[in-house]
Amino acid sequence: MNKLLFNDRAVLILSIFVALVLWVQVTGGSAREIQRTFTGIPLGWRDIPEGLSVLEMEPAQVDVVLRGDREIMQDLSRDDFVATVSLAGAEAGAINYFVTVSVPRGVQLVQVTPQTVTVDLEVSVEEVFSVSVSMDGEPAMELAEPVVDPPQVVIEGPASRIGEVYNVVARVDVDGLDRELREQVICTPVDIRGEPVRGVLVTPRQIDIVVPLEATQVTRTLPIRPVVFGNLPENLVLREIVADPSEIVVTGPEAQVEDMEYVVTSPVDLGELAGEIADELSEPDAAEAADEDEDTEALGVGDYVQLEVDARVEVPGGTNSGQIRLDPEDVTVSITLQVVDPR
Repeated sequence: MNKLLFNDRAVLILSIFVALVLWVQVTGGSAREIQRTFTGIPLGWRDIPEGLSVLEMEPAQVDVVLRGDREIMQDLSRDDFVATVSLAGAEAGAINYFVTVSVPRGVQLVQVTPQTVTVDLEVSVEEVFSVSVSMDGEPAMELAEPVVDPPQVVIEGPASRIGEVYNVVARVDVDGLDRELREQVICTPVDIRGEPVRGVLVTPRQIDIVVPLEATQVTRTLPIRPVVFGNLPENLVLREIVADPSEIVVTGPEAQVEDMEYVVTSPVDLGELAGEIADELSEPDAAEAADEDEDTEALGVGDYVQLEVDARVEVPGGTNSGQIRLDPEDVTVSITLQVVDPR
């Protein structure tokens, strides 16, 4: 009887010991786990179908919550995981896609915010652009025309973004330069206002530029070509656009100035200038208001409208503009419009 009682007590003690060990392991393991939130993780894409480009992704960042062992979690950084959306089988248009986050081994993904993002896809197009070199600053010595390698680049992206590209510019700092310059420079696609166009891929992105010294300077008188953009209202047509003065004195390196045929003005928004006139013509009481004002004559079909705007003079394409001196630097652009019957 005593032997049986001893065996029962041994089993009971062993059971309590095993339960205690299991409890320590469970609670101890749980205490070692922590949870961390990473915000503002850049979101990329993959598996994009050929012939399509991403126009917009909204939002472009996500927040993720991860759980794992304390030691592993404390050493984590943003570079240890990647957030993407798969565009496999996608078509043009704005569609919601699920976000996928890859995490290191031993780490659990708890939450992604937001879980889906809107991706706007558009047909992708390519165009070839010559590179324009913009030289910033005042060199200590006269500089020759830069040598660009390669002289042209390929830009690729959504059709609407490619349509915004007016020029591809490579900028070099020549301030105080007193020797030949050799640099690798990043090319930037810009719009007609000189602002960078986002979402456009440039190949190659970097080009080699050599700017040699040049001592020979020449002076020439060149005509000015006004540059305008924008659409006119349907009741107005452009009849004439001239610069006053119509010519300018250009001084600069011989190799560059001798190849120039003309200079241009900074872009003038023709649509914005003509918009107010078109609004007045479309108002039914415009003629009556003009009759009440003795100094104002109502505009009618066939009448002409004269507009004037000040504009800066620029070297076409902006190439080597830092080496060129223009006199005068500003001109008046005169624009003649005629009222027509839109019907």
